[in-house]
Amino acid sequence: RRLTVVANVVTGGWRCLDDRSQWMDFTYSNLNEGDQLVLQSSLSEADTVAVVDWSGGAAYRSLAPLRETIQFPPMFYMNFRVYSAGVSDDARCAWFDDMEKKALRSACCIVGLSTRDVSYLSTLRELSEKEKQDDPIHLLLPPLRNDMESLARKNSEDLLQYMPPIVASSISDRKSDRKSDRPLITCVVRQSPEKQTLRFV
Repeated sequence: RRLTVVANVVTGGWRCLDDRSQWMDFTYSNLNEGDQLVLQSSLSEADTVAVVDWSGGAAYRSLAPLRETIQFPPMFYMNFRVYSAGVSDDARCAWFDDMEKKALRSACCIVGLSTRDVSYLSTLRELSEKEKQDDPIHLLLPPLRNDMESLARKNSEDLLQYMPPIVASSISDRKSDRKSDRPLITCVVRQSPEKQTLRFV
């Protein structure tokens, strides 16, 4: 199968991926004529269109004019983050949820990256669909990077050189009391508000 990548004319505004980004400019109509033709040709041969997050869903909906000229492929929706989970403002939270609902309604297959996200997306879909959907939202746990796995499998003594002195001495002092050579717990998450990294620390 072929993967087609087209370049959007928008060059700025993607240092953030939320509602303050230039997601409204990431549309079919903003592509130059050559890229529009490439995209139209690719879509006519495609089995599916894979999109990421609500902004990808909005970009997919911008392709609506092509429905009249080609057999339009369904949308495979990959939700990498539920944006409303990290928002405290009720109005913004409702806006993100509305964008998620629109993406969910357009999708033939949906994937989330955590059990919490899948549960939340399932609730949103139930609220937005008139009829109950039988097909589940799939869970795809992100793979652990090799360097993170290697670090996690090291004995604590191998890691002491990287620890603050007070932590290293505490680990060494309690060595005889330990039942495992790996007494550390690691939190590997994106540093965004809803992950509450500082609470873990």
